[in-house]
Amino acid sequence: MFRLIFLTLTFLFTTISICFPQGEAAVPFLLLQTNAESHGMGYSSVARITDEPLAFTTNPAHLGMQSFNEHFSIGYNYSDWLPSFNLDLWVRTFGVTSGFNLNKLNPDFPSVHVGFGYSNIFLNYGDFIKTDPSSPEPIRTYRSYDYANLYSIGIGYEYFIKISAGLTYKNIVSRLREEKLYEGRAFAFDFGFLIDIPIVNLISDSPSNILNLSPAYEPFLNLTLGFANNNYTSGTIYYVDPAQADPLPRFARVGIGVNIGLYDKSTDWNPVSLKWTIEKNDMLVTRDSGRHWEYQSGLGDINFFKEVILGKTNEKTEKLTGWELNLGEVISIYGDRFEEDYNHGNRRFSTNGWGLNTKGIKKLLLNPNSPDISNDFLRFILNKVDFRFIQTEIKPDEKNHPLTGIKFTTVNLIISI
Repeated sequence: MFRLIFLTLTFLFTTISICFPQGEAAVPFLLLQTNAESHGMGYSSVARITDEPLAFTTNPAHLGMQSFNEHFSIGYNYSDWLPSFNLDLWVRTFGVTSGFNLNKLNPDFPSVHVGFGYSNIFLNYGDFIKTDPSSPEPIRTYRSYDYANLYSIGIGYEYFIKISAGLTYKNIVSRLREEKLYEGRAFAFDFGFLIDIPIVNLISDSPSNILNLSPAYEPFLNLTLGFANNNYTSGTIYYVDPAQADPLPRFARVGIGVNIGLYDKSTDWNPVSLKWTIEKNDMLVTRDSGRHWEYQSGLGDINFFKEVILGKTNEKTEKLTGWELNLGEVISIYGDRFEEDYNHGNRRFSTNGWGLNTKGIKKLLLNPNSPDISNDFLRFILNKVDFRFIQTEIKPDEKNHPLTGIKFTTVNLIISI
């Protein structure tokens, strides 16, 4: 029985190592995607403008940007991990966020928007059987898992352009066996920023005249820039022997994005929009052939101009591209691509998915030409509450790849305040 457990654990962690970048650090679950939206957009997350409540888990600056729309939100995501192996592996993420304008609390405060977030990321490795050394009879079972609690804050400010910055504190626990001796603990930080530049508004006082549209519609074109450094720490994690400590997966993300579409001023509604983003990621841990390792600083091996602006490849970094087509703020379609070098992780796959949102429906029901709704509770739901469901999946380039069959399902509740 012990041999079976040992072989299962060995297989499990060997399998997981080929599903994460480079295998240079411990607790790689910290690099898992936490929501279906970014999962469906080629894993891209750092430079998109989104109201996804779980987005701050990769870039805490999302909290500052989301706080421009004062809100309280809840996000939940679930995925069976590596389902093709029929193991009891799953990842679950839960998060809550809130954002508001300080000036509304006190007129003497500056017009600065603040967002707060909490999230729990949990990766379950399954239940294992413990036996007595002298007998194959089971004594009891125990669960092996990794989890992290995230506590985040983001600050946003607008002066012609919107800019936000964010910080996350992570409390990390990794338990591979029942005994507390085999529990590893660590802490780390995420920090990042986001910039949203409304190109059309900056170049024209009357955006509707640019395309000679009707007075009701305006085109918009926004450029975005995002950066995040995840799991920043000088510390390590170990289970039994401090001399065998491993680094945490310090990680750099940087990207740019475009958001283009039409806006209906009379109903505060976007009939159609398209988001596109390109992102480069790098594991900021380097190892030699032995046990020696060190953390890199800044962007690591990423060359921002060559790789993000010009789109060139780099064998030491990951390339992510993603798009979202949104129709009437009701239906979203996601897709694009994730690529690693063949000798550095070799994950190469496409992603796709879809989502449904009540935001567009309620705006159509509440537009000036619709009949008045007398029921107070229904008016509150239509005015303040949005529900969203998203499901996405991976399509690996290779047949029978470990990532085959992975789907992410996210449910969001967003309340305007």
